[in-house]
Amino acid sequence: MGKRRFDPFIVLGLAISITSMFVAVLLHGMPLTTYVDLAAFLIAIVAPFGAAFVSVPFEYVRNLPQVFRILFTTEDIDYSELIETLVTTAEKARREGLLSLENEIQDIPDPFLRKAIQLIVDGTDPEVVKHIMINDMEQMEIRHLLHKKFFDEWGYYGPALGMAGALVGLIAALSHAEDRASVTHGVAIAFIATLYAVFMSNAIVLPMATRLDMKNQKDILVKTLMLEGVLSIQAGDNPTLTREKLISFLPPKLKEEIIAKKEEVRGR
Repeated sequence: MGKRRFDPFIVLGLAISITSMFVAVLLHGMPLTTYVDLAAFLIAIVAPFGAAFVSVPFEYVRNLPQVFRILFTTEDIDYSELIETLVTTAEKARREGLLSLENEIQDIPDPFLRKAIQLIVDGTDPEVVKHIMINDMEQMEIRHLLHKKFFDEWGYYGPALGMAGALVGLIAALSHAEDRASVTHGVAIAFIATLYAVFMSNAIVLPMATRLDMKNQKDILVKTLMLEGVLSIQAGDNPTLTREKLISFLPPKLKEEIIAKKEEVRGR
């Protein structure tokens, strides 16, 4: 598995979104302070965040610091290296037997792959291995989707509570109809709350939910490659067949890159 590193592109994307909003405000000749309102912030941003807390079990919400760390980092997966590692393992198992892998289990960094190899070394039935590892994958996916759901709900409740903020502002305006300054301030709160909610949901929160979904799909692909590789090793497949099986799971672009690498190695 690849090393996790800071991903500058998420910061770049957020910077572009926020800067665009600030520049749009300044182009209208209005000071930024005009758009700052604590009441609107509480209703349109903090309240939806709290509503999302209600939607998702606490056992998942408490992992939010880790989720944010995942959001702002990326893991470089070398699929070619992963496949070749599994093929090399298949060659050894075919040549020396599955028990020969026992001494290498502790050196496997990925816990999912380590568990799968341990199961086949222990002589577990292939169907049982597949059932256990698929259950692990499903639990991982459920955990990831609940983390994503938190951001989905935050983004979903934002505009609705932004409208609530608008109503609060209009009520405040109408309750002081005789005071022109109070009416103006109330109307301003109404529009600022809506602006905060729509911008926060669509420029920040929902894109983060989409990013989590993409990371989940990537993790599923990696785990699928590992599981299929281990099952192929257990079945005693020819290593060349193992490689072709694993490559078949990859999207076209990754397939082309791996085939190109293989041809490059052959040409040396």
